Amino acid sequence: ASDVYKRQEQKQVILLIKENPIRTTSQIANQLNLSQRQILRHIKELTTLGIIKREGGRKTGFWVIK
Repeated sequence: ASDVYKRQEQKQVILLIKENPIRTTSQIANQLNLSQRQILRHIKELTTLGIIKREGGRKTGFWVIK
């Protein structure tokens, strides 16, 4: 069952990034009521899978959905 929750959370992360590519991980965490660590884990996996990518620097960067 945890795999289903993980995929659901990752879909929500992708939707929030689509909505606002400059959104921060802490903003995503707050909106999804998850810890920032969980969001970082999801983002790492989504990046590894080639689904999302970070463009630009830490402060001025944004997310790109491939």
